[in-house]
Amino acid sequence: MEKILAIIICAAVIVVAIVTPQQASANSNDQFNNPTATPDSTIIFDDQFNDLTLSPGWVISPGRGSYSLTDNPGYLRYIIDAQHTSRTEGGGYAKALWLVRPFSGDQWILKTVIIFNMRPAAPTNNRNMNFAIRKPDDTGIAGMQRSVGVYDNNPGSNAMQMGAGPNTQTVYFPNSPNPLPLERWYLEVERNKDQVTIRASNDGVDSTFEYVSSYTFPAGSLGNDQKIEIEGDGWYGSNNPPGYADFDYIKVVSNIIPVTIDIKPGSFPNAINPTSKGVIPVAILTNETFDASSVNATTVKFGRNGTEASPVHWAMEDVNHDGYIDMILQFKTLETSIQLGDTVAKLTGKTVNGIPIKGTDSIMTVPK
Repeated sequence: MEKILAIIICAAVIVVAIVTPQQASANSNDQFNNPTATPDSTIIFDDQFNDLTLSPGWVISPGRGSYSLTDNPGYLRYIIDAQHTSRTEGGGYAKALWLVRPFSGDQWILKTVIIFNMRPAAPTNNRNMNFAIRKPDDTGIAGMQRSVGVYDNNPGSNAMQMGAGPNTQTVYFPNSPNPLPLERWYLEVERNKDQVTIRASNDGVDSTFEYVSSYTFPAGSLGNDQKIEIEGDGWYGSNNPPGYADFDYIKVVSNIIPVTIDIKPGSFPNAINPTSKGVIPVAILTNETFDASSVNATTVKFGRNGTEASPVHWAMEDVNHDGYIDMILQFKTLETSIQLGDTVAKLTGKTVNGIPIKGTDSIMTVPK
């Protein structure tokens, strides 16, 4: 068990779940005249593993073990080499194969479904399957490890360990006849800047999360880049029959809801005098997939970067006459930090449930 825990600590893997971001696409005068008013995409990447090769974003770090996209079509299969392999080479162990997928962003949700086929070949054989989120320097952010090994009364021989940062939890399962039944796990990892949360369900769906762990890292320590790492290893035994894990999909989406905003509704271009002592009206538009009434107006900021001015007034009305009730807010121009030459302004905030929102619209600055 010490070997298992050591591997988990240095190769922690996590899956975190969060609210699915909604894609907003409302009607507005600016949308028909100005492409910059449309919402940002929410999908960072979505691998369904339907092709015969991995998508270009994946990096293969050579080692013992193998993978296949044809053994079980529509799935990525990682096949463990259990003959004295470890994540890194040393101490008599060979380096295992890594499948790595780098991506960027500090507010996202990762979702995946993993089917484990963990099969120790002998009473002294151990196998581990690791799924981790790591910083570019290999520091663990979150992870999960499914381990199976000695079939005796040792509870550590059949376990799942998962966690975010140093906050880990271990789930022990009853020892079962070899091989173990196939297990379908649904995993989510959510990052909200410095906070990372893992949620997991061993029924294969996201309806109920039996296991949740969260950790807040030191401010700014995670940076903007990270990577997924899939790796399996084992020791003390033959390699037959091989254990493996099938990944149904791996999807990462932004957990910021993109909203459509309309600066100075009814006018285009949106002329703004940065030195004006007046206010700028900004509408958050409702459409078929987003209800502006779900926004907590007290959290909304607007300006050059979307972090500057708070609203001095807000109301609900149908500003673009499409039959949906929108939110209209007023911001003091001098508090927005908008400068001559700026071409866009941004709005940020949260829904009443605490989910971040973000919207961008074009502006044209004019002198006094």
